[in-house]
Amino acid sequence: MAAGMSEEDAKAMEEALRTRLPRKKNIAERNLATETELKSIIKDFKARGEDPETIQVLERGLVALREYKAELKAKASESEAAAAK
Repeated sequence: MAAGMSEEDAKAMEEALRTRLPRKKNIAERNLATETELKSIIKDFKARGEDPETIQVLERGLVALREYKAELKAKASESEAAAAK
């Protein structure tokens, strides 16, 4: 049981962890949100006046997704170039 967590919360957490779906280790195989989906969520959160900190987290997630996609594209280009040699 985590410090400060009630027994009830600890049991709920244990159940959630036991029944959760496994997460793919290879991030490229994960079902990530698209840029369009994240933009839509950010727009909805802003329209509803959600917590600005939450919106910032989503915006940082969008930036990270773009960087990740660029990284994957660069790796694919490098692989193609290496295979062509």
